[in-house]
Amino acid sequence: MKYSVIIPVYNSEKTVERCLQSLLAQDRNDVEIIVINDGSTDASGALLAEYASDHQNVLLIDQKNSGVSAARNAGIEKATGTYITFVDSDDYVSEDYFSALDKMDSQGDDDLIMFASTTVGGGAADESDLYHQLEQMHDRGDKMALLLSSRKIMSPWNKRFKRKIIIDNKIRFIRQLQTGEDFNFCLEYMLNCDSITVKCEKLYTVDISDSTSLSRKYRPHLDIQLEKVFKNAADLIRKSSLDTVDKEKLLCITDYLFIKNVFTCIAEEFKANSPSYRRMKNDIAEIYKRFRTPLCSKGCYCNMIHRGLRVFVYRKCMFPIYGITLFVKGKKFAKYMEE
Repeated sequence: MKYSVIIPVYNSEKTVERCLQSLLAQDRNDVEIIVINDGSTDASGALLAEYASDHQNVLLIDQKNSGVSAARNAGIEKATGTYITFVDSDDYVSEDYFSALDKMDSQGDDDLIMFASTTVGGGAADESDLYHQLEQMHDRGDKMALLLSSRKIMSPWNKRFKRKIIIDNKIRFIRQLQTGEDFNFCLEYMLNCDSITVKCEKLYTVDISDSTSLSRKYRPHLDIQLEKVFKNAADLIRKSSLDTVDKEKLLCITDYLFIKNVFTCIAEEFKANSPSYRRMKNDIAEIYKRFRTPLCSKGCYCNMIHRGLRVFVYRKCMFPIYGITLFVKGKKFAKYMEE
């Protein structure tokens, strides 16, 4: 088997058929589609059972609701393909998904292939310049740094993985995390790669039209989750086989992405409470504690913004960051509260 496609499914009766049809329409006899019904309470389970009965290459795993990480890990254990890809049940792939992946493999056995995507249901930035820049890079360390700083390493659905690397290095999604588990998996995988190919070909469509998406739901203790995510990422980088220079470069970028989440965590509290610095002051102080210790060497900064944020957090200058968060994101989250 060449490809194993892993699809976690939870209450996706409206979209999962579109997802499966986009894969089955390509009529490949070297592809297995592993669908994990993660305790769905709608008609998803029945739909998946029907597809598994009608198509020999659709393999169904039923499990109690355990989350997307557990579902993907179950798919990894079942997979037999040389390569693994991940597809979300509300998304779908291009008509030439597999043949295009075959052609992208410039060395005949690339460890990691990353491709572009299209977004429907909301605005999306044009990332063609970024992809073309990555395409032209030859130094592995520089490519890793740009994949990390651009956050393109954080999602599994726009990549082709080699199963052997996943199995040999025991790479799995962290079940205890509800946020950032994709990032830790993809980062650990990238750190174990010798060859990385990036192509600006749109093989995947992300559908963000669901109004009940996670971005609208309040996530309590998001700061605790993100602290675990980024500290784990830093540990992975330190333990990797990269040289000291590349490690420090990636740690510096990781710390910059980490400290920027101060804004995200404060804004998250707007979903639970109407913004008020006086009322939220203690909560903001607790958030600051999570981000106080840098993940990189003292005095190492990506840019002036990184340096400034570190100074603000170290000196506990809470009101300026609260004010920026309120100005940039306050109206958006107030709207979610009204809904």
